[in-house]
Amino acid sequence: MLAETIKAEDLPGLVGKELKPSSWMEITQERVNQFADATNDHQFIHIDPEKAAQTPFGGPIAHGCLAPTAGTAMTEGLFPEAVFKLMAPETVSPAVVFLAGPDAPSRKVLAAGAGSFAVFKGFETDGVNLLPDNVTPEGVAAAWEAINDEAGMKEYMGGFEQSTNFAMKAAKNLGIKLS
Repeated sequence: MLAETIKAEDLPGLVGKELKPSSWMEITQERVNQFADATNDHQFIHIDPEKAAQTPFGGPIAHGCLAPTAGTAMTEGLFPEAVFKLMAPETVSPAVVFLAGPDAPSRKVLAAGAGSFAVFKGFETDGVNLLPDNVTPEGVAAAWEAINDEAGMKEYMGGFEQSTNFAMKAAKNLGIKLS
């Protein structure tokens, strides 16, 4: 829990500002497996520690979409109790059910919380591709200004566009011709 609770009337003034993190939550392999079951994403890189250990990552990767805008153990302590109650998981679950149904849209990210629903549109900077010797935390830090440069930022309509962009940058940087 945070030492300081945010007052509901202060929330509008905090838009766009970084907040202190919630309490630490251990992401165990069991939690990752449960998320894989819930999302039907059973890629070995998430659920098979032995096979994942043979990859450059050295082990399994937790799924990236594990924190909804809901009053959960991951958000407990970030908001006053009244706001936390408004953000109850059942105010998000209709979106989950809708997205699992036959009329679910594709190429959209549905944001949900406290009974509010919106389409989230993410934008990505042009970024950089680092040569293999620089694919390190230090390399990312050294390139941060270029990575964070918002000039040329664009919206992707699907995850495959981002993957294609990253592959094309890497191929160009390494002198590999893709056909």
